[in-house]
This record gives sequence, structure tokens and C-alpha cells, in this order.
Amino acid sequence: MENYQVGIKKNFNKLACGFVSLRLGKKITLLYASEEFFNIIGYTRKEFLYFNQQNIKHIIPEQDFLKLIAILNPRHTKKDTKFELSIVKKNGRTTRLLINGHYTQDVDGQQILQVAVIDITAIIEQQNILFEFMDSIPGGAAKIKFNANHIELLFASGGFYRLGGYTRDEYEMLKCNVNGFRFAVSEDAQNLVHTAVSQIENGENAKLEFRIRHKDSRIVWVMMQSSTIRKEKSGYIASCVFSDITEQKRLTEHLRRKAQLDPLTKLYNKITCEKLINKRLMESSKNQHHAMMVIDIDNFKGVNDHLGHLFGDTVLGEIAAKMRHVLDESVVIGRVGGDEFVVFVQNVTMCEVVEKYAEIICNIFRCTYLKDRKDCKISGSVGIAMYPQDGTSYIELFSNADQALYCAKNQGKNRCELFKSKTFNKVTII
Repeated sequence: MENYQVGIKKNFNKLACGFVSLRLGKKITLLYASEEFFNIIGYTRKEFLYFNQQNIKHIIPEQDFLKLIAILNPRHTKKDTKFELSIVKKNGRTTRLLINGHYTQDVDGQQILQVAVIDITAIIEQQNILFEFMDSIPGGAAKIKFNANHIELLFASGGFYRLGGYTRDEYEMLKCNVNGFRFAVSEDAQNLVHTAVSQIENGENAKLEFRIRHKDSRIVWVMMQSSTIRKEKSGYIASCVFSDITEQKRLTEHLRRKAQLDPLTKLYNKITCEKLINKRLMESSKNQHHAMMVIDIDNFKGVNDHLGHLFGDTVLGEIAAKMRHVLDESVVIGRVGGDEFVVFVQNVTMCEVVEKYAEIICNIFRCTYLKDRKDCKISGSVGIAMYPQDGTSYIELFSNADQALYCAKNQGKNRCELFKSKTFNKVTII
């Protein structure tokens, strides 16, 4: 044993860190401790040897003490150990230590724990300064490792966790999803890794948007932008900045929605109608049947002439509100002209279904308005074209439905006419 200790002293007294060797068992025996170890912890050898399990609790916080007891368990099965703990020096200052070592056995088969002890207090202080700086960045910052299938969060500022309303400890308790971002919405998480790695491999900085689920259950939109990128064998290491773009997304969606709508009636405008209907037609098969209805208000000029244009605008708004209320959400409703509307209904396989919708629409438009003892009666004329027999695009269907509308006007108005087709017979509803 003496030769063992001499060898230890010779090899480790030169290290710029402390070294400790312990024999584990019912009683823990200090085999060796370098002078640097005592300099680091702030106690003399004699003072340290005086400590026992009871009074050592006064210089090690309880949580770290429990961790230390687990490490010193002689039944420990791991070969290596690495952990941090704090110790209160004799002068009252707290020092943070990094303990790094491994387990061996002596010639008698007893377990030996050999550890290097490094004072990392200055490093922790510098990290805290860095944390404070990173926490001052709007949003959050993180160092992330990307590979083909996974994202590993190596370090993150408090701001990163606050994006989801969590503390660092609360975040770690969350169930890890497929890509390593624990609070990312699962639908977005599927594409997050692939998109980021693809951008990096193309020589670009990763820039993408995704949703996270906030602690209070609301959805938060986040933008991630990477800057410094380092390639490693197992992937890429990147510094990333995260920002909350929820309000920006809300405003963008509001403006997009506003651009789609007719400002008076809040129905889809002509351009949006054409885009939406063409999209649905492109996604349709030839064995499906859809109805395109073009509606024109009968006698609307009389409303404007006798009751005023402002009153006419009110009439248009009321009719639009009735259509939104009565017709299904799946139906595309739009205003494509002054008093002209479009209604597009999908999957109408029977003539009776077309008749039903046409009757509903005609009833909506049949109204009498009275103002200053003047009354005006209005109604609606409807022309219908069917997909695919009357056309396979918005332009074709609208043109044929418009012809049917012209026919309804010539037949006396307040009625619906179906464009002549191979599958559906002509329908007239008065």
C-alpha cells in the first residue's frame, strides 16, 4: 500500500488540480489527497480529516451531499463518474467543484475511487455573465447540434425557455418529442430537423419558423436563425437566436385575410374566388360533380335610385350575411361585381341537391325594403354550371353559369336556370 501511495504522489502532485483517492466500504478511507486539493477546498489536511458525515453537511449543500453519498456507495456499478458540487470554504465563500474520476479495485478486491478535483468557480462566474448577456437578448439564444434525425440542445439561455413559459428545470421535465425540441408542436417537429440540416448542407444559415406549445396551452410562433456553424463527424454545431413572431404572424394573417375579402360584404373577392375554386377543381376527379352558381340581384338599380347608394350598400351587406349564415362553411361564397355573387358547391351528385341550394339562395334574395314611404322589391336570378360537363376551370364554369343567368333574366327574373348539360336536366325554379 505504501508503494501505491508513493506512485500516486509522484504522478499527481504535478497536476494543476487536486487529486483524491478513496477506499469505499462500510467505512470510507482517505488513501491519498494532494496538497492542491486542500488549497482548492480551503481547509488544511488536519481540518479536513476532522470532518465526518455529520459535520461535513455544514460545508456541502444538502442536494450536493446526497449526490456525493450516492457516488461513494461501494455498490456503484459505473466505471466512471463526473459531477459538480459546491463546498463552503473556511472563509465563508462558496466554491464550485468539478469531480471527474473512475472506479478501480485494489489487490484485495476492494473498490477504489480516484478523482480529479477542479475549481470551476471562475468558469461558472463567467458563464453567469454570459447567461445574463444572453438573457438580455430579445427572445432566446441557444447552441444546438443538428444531425440528420435529431436536434440536441447543448446550451440555452433563460429567454429560450421563457418562449414557452418554462424554467430550465420545467423544460427538462417535458417529454422529449421526435426532434429534441421538447415544446415544439409535433406536426412542425417532423420537418424541423430536415429543413435545418438541408439549409446548412446547402451552405446557408438555417432560418425557419415553427410553433411551440406554451405552458398555458396557447400556440406561440417562433423563428430560429443560426449564425456560427461548425461541422463535426456526427453533425453540425450552430449558434441560434430564437424570437417570438406570434404577433407578426397574426398581423400577416390579418392582412392576408383582408386582401382576400371584399371590404363591403366580407365575402371573398373576385381574385380570391377564382384562386380557391381553381384549386378545388384541380384537386377533383372527373367522377365528382360540383356546382358553380352566378347570382345577380334583380331590380337592384331601383334600390340605389330610390333609396340611395348607402342603403344599397346595407342591402348587399345583409344579403352577404344571410348567405354566410345559411350556407355550409365548405361552400365558397364571393362577390365578383357590383351586385353579382358566386357560390361554389362541391360534391353535388343529384339534381335535387342543386335544386335545394338554388331554392335556398333564391329565398335569401327575395326581400322588400321600405324607406321614407318608398318600397323596393328585390329578388335574385341564378345561373348554374356543373363540373365537369360544363367546364373544368373557373373561367369555363363562370362563363357557362353566366349564360344560364342571362337566360334566367330573360325568362322573367327571380328564378334559377341550369346550363344545358349531358348529365343534369334543365332546372327552373320560380
